[in-house]
Parts: sequence; C-alpha cells; structure tokens
Amino acid sequence: MAKVIECDGEFVGGIGIQPQSGWKQHMAEVGYWVGEEYWGRGIAPEALAAITDTAFSCLGYKKLFAQVLGPNETSMRVLEKCGYRLEGVLEYEVFKSGQFFDVYQYARYRR
Repeated sequence: MAKVIECDGEFVGGIGIQPQSGWKQHMAEVGYWVGEEYWGRGIAPEALAAITDTAFSCLGYKKLFAQVLGPNETSMRVLEKCGYRLEGVLEYEVFKSGQFFDVYQYARYRR
C-alpha cells in the first residue's frame, strides 16, 4: 500500500507499507520520504502516525518496521516521535557512493 503525502494540496512526498509473507505475514515494512523543502514542518511524523494507525487498526498487522541509513538521524527522530524503538544496528550493511553505512532497524508493535 502506497500513499501520496500532500501539504496544502501539493504533492510533497510518499509513504507506504510493504507486507511480508510466510512466517512474517504478521508484519510490514514502512517507508517514507518528504521533499527537502518541506522538512521541519511535522509532515513526516503526521503521515507516519496515520499509516501506522491504519496498519494496526484496519489491516491487522502486529509489527511494523523501518530501516534507516546511519547518517539519517532526522528519520530516526521521526520514527521515535511515532513510538518506534531501535531494535538493532546492522553494521556495514550498505555500500553506497563508495562507502559503507550501518542500517538502524526500528519497530513498533501492537500486542
């Protein structure tokens, strides 16, 4: 499920959930982005809170997770504002633009 993020009627980003399958069918991965000119307005936390609520209350997921590249501390704060907690760090997980990055995995549960 993917959604457009709008602000004042303008397209400013996107958010979605990717269902997992098999023995992980109770969970989904969350991903989002907001255009840089719209950062700092609370748009990402609002969108994440809304899709998290929908995923738990309407779609029946028990766990949502998101992965963030190490340098992206702003995205980590967005997740934390919405009740996601750091589950672990995958060291040297991504090789991008000539360097390695750690990946931080965040999750939120509905019990």
